[in-house]
Amino acid sequence: MHSFEHLALRLISSAHFILFNKQTRGNLCQNMQKSRHSELGKSVAYSLTLAVLLLLFLWQRFIFFFGRERYHSGLTIPSSFDQEDFQKALDESAGFFDDMHLGDWQKLKKRMRATPDCGTDCAPAGPQEWHQTNWEPAFTCQHERRIGRWGDGGKWVCDPHRITKNKQSCLVYSVGSENDFSFEEGVWLDVSPECEIHTFDPTIGGQPSSLPGGKNIHFHPWGLAGQENGINKTLPSIIKELGHTGREINILKIDCEGCEWDTYIGWFDGTTTIRQIQIELHGGTEEEPPTSAQSFMLFLKSKGYVIFHKEPNIQFSGGSCVEYAFLLLDLELNGLNV
Repeated sequence: MHSFEHLALRLISSAHFILFNKQTRGNLCQNMQKSRHSELGKSVAYSLTLAVLLLLFLWQRFIFFFGRERYHSGLTIPSSFDQEDFQKALDESAGFFDDMHLGDWQKLKKRMRATPDCGTDCAPAGPQEWHQTNWEPAFTCQHERRIGRWGDGGKWVCDPHRITKNKQSCLVYSVGSENDFSFEEGVWLDVSPECEIHTFDPTIGGQPSSLPGGKNIHFHPWGLAGQENGINKTLPSIIKELGHTGREINILKIDCEGCEWDTYIGWFDGTTTIRQIQIELHGGTEEEPPTSAQSFMLFLKSKGYVIFHKEPNIQFSGGSCVEYAFLLLDLELNGLNV
């Protein structure tokens, strides 16, 4: 029991003793010599009892509410000890994990160090074999959540509640839609209606029939390319044109049927941070080494990204296309940089 509760119970006991012990009341009256003083003493005791009961009730509600919120809504009440305990994860996750205890963070780092990139030397192979035996997730997000529909189209997002925590802005880029906006609607519903969502696809016209209205979803009939070419644009040029230079892209979701191989090096121009990347990889595993897939993985790792989720698309590609989810950490601080 908390020390505050012990004190409250002792005060209540004292008040009850004053009220109901005859000898105490008699002595009190005799000392005061006036009945009105006795009545005043009773009034004070009653008031003290009620005040202590009220404080005890409010204290219990405080513990219940904030304890529940701390573990279920991401809200924390950090003490100085908590802040010191959480600081390592906060620094080494580039500011993403602000409530992870040092012991848990050290376990994740140990796992990252122990997980090899390649199970079969990442040698060229068919996509099913290559992805099955190489580049497994080396990191885990405790509260990862599937955003969008189940099956093809939905994506796994690391701890969505952290994206808008502390009233941070939310910016999402979705490359490739095929007139399916279920992922974007999922972001609006399950991450935050305040998220600014931009979808890019040059194959479905300028006004898609399935584009949801009133959900802060903006459509652009542009493609993602390694070089500027009409409606095909590089990611840095898109960021600049939309006025997002210097902002963090919280989620970059890409399913562009192979455009990833010609564009990924240009995703990072040093002016914009991309926190999470959800991408479906298509082929790229059978060329002479290093394969496109291996070069892609090494490049993202060099930029500070770790894989936290991986799943094959068995519904439409028989496992030849694989979904990966990446999270940005500060791997240099972690001692895990390439």
